[in-house]
Amino acid sequence: MGNGWWAIALFAPIVITPSAARGFDLAGSGGTLLHPTEPIHIAQRSREPSRRVPQTRCPDTIESLMPLLLRDLPSYANRVIARSRSRSRATDLPPSYVLLAGPPDYRPLPANLEALGLAEYQAIAPDDQPQQVFFTTLERQYGYGGYTRLQGFYWVFLTQQANQWHLAGVLSSVGGYPQRQPASPPRDGSEGVVAQAIRLWLRDCHAGSIRVGL
Repeated sequence: MGNGWWAIALFAPIVITPSAARGFDLAGSGGTLLHPTEPIHIAQRSREPSRRVPQTRCPDTIESLMPLLLRDLPSYANRVIARSRSRSRATDLPPSYVLLAGPPDYRPLPANLEALGLAEYQAIAPDDQPQQVFFTTLERQYGYGGYTRLQGFYWVFLTQQANQWHLAGVLSSVGGYPQRQPASPPRDGSEGVVAQAIRLWLRDCHAGSIRVGL
């Protein structure tokens, strides 16, 4: 699967709507204008001592899993970016970061896995359909002349096997922020930064290393 693109989020008053991105043409024939209208909710970190999640306590429903995952996603994604830059020694490349992740939207896309480019997974487990989650991010990408604000759109497909969550695939798209301009057509992001960050987080969750309280 292809590599995803990535960039960094601006920490500022922002508005994002998960439902606005559902007008995309998955075939990539053209984007639709995005009109963010709902405020993103930033989870506040608890001052109480962190509690470790026993291996059997990693949330077993997607509704209880995703708020925790999205709370930690920016830090996990930025670690993936930093490690990638360190391994490649790409110090001449402009840095990028992910700062914020919006709330999850659990409404499924009106298409089957094959149409979404996830036919490989469907062939492996045709009776175990992944659960779909949509969310947005605010990102900032630095260039030699300054920086660019971006809004990321992600459709994540998760499956649960043997009481453990697994990432089946990711579709991603990007648009400018705050300009209301068409976003790029969704593309395969299953090996991109956010996908890698999700896999690392799920590993830590099942290892009992994730704080329960929001």
